[in-house]
Amino acid sequence: MHRLPNAISIFRSLLAIPIVFYTVSVPEGIPVVALGILALAWVTDGLDGWLARRLDVESELGRVLDPVADKVVIAAMAGALWATGRVPTWLLAVIVGRDAGILVLGVAMQRRMGSVPRANRLGKATLVVLVVTLGAYMLELQQVSAVLKWIAVVAVAGSAVSYGYRFRQHSVRP
Repeated sequence: MHRLPNAISIFRSLLAIPIVFYTVSVPEGIPVVALGILALAWVTDGLDGWLARRLDVESELGRVLDPVADKVVIAAMAGALWATGRVPTWLLAVIVGRDAGILVLGVAMQRRMGSVPRANRLGKATLVVLVVTLGAYMLELQQVSAVLKWIAVVAVAGSAVSYGYRFRQHSVRP
């Protein structure tokens, strides 16, 4: 039972493959199957953490796998939407750039502190904003997407600053 939350995180990462496949295979129109798989990924995102806390099996590996799985799904989804011309290049760069930066800082913090810090609330809220924004792009809701992309940019910038500040706090030790 103690490995179940980590297995769920790995499963979520693997869901990126069919999300990409079903998004790219429906270049025009709404990729309904990809949206269903995205919904499953979102459910597993809450489930793995809940199970880890409920079963009292939180682990360092789980603190790595969970956010990596989130980033894999978001990057794959954004990349697939970009490949089909639904998401602008600059938005893909913002999303992937932020996530790559957070991964690099996370590795640096792990090496420096010996553990990976938990995601903060702003980071979790940004994930929700990104999923909703990319979902709107998947559903081809142009007016909604036009507004959400700017909310996503603000959320991404805020979370990037937050994680950068957090890294700096842990880097400057007496």
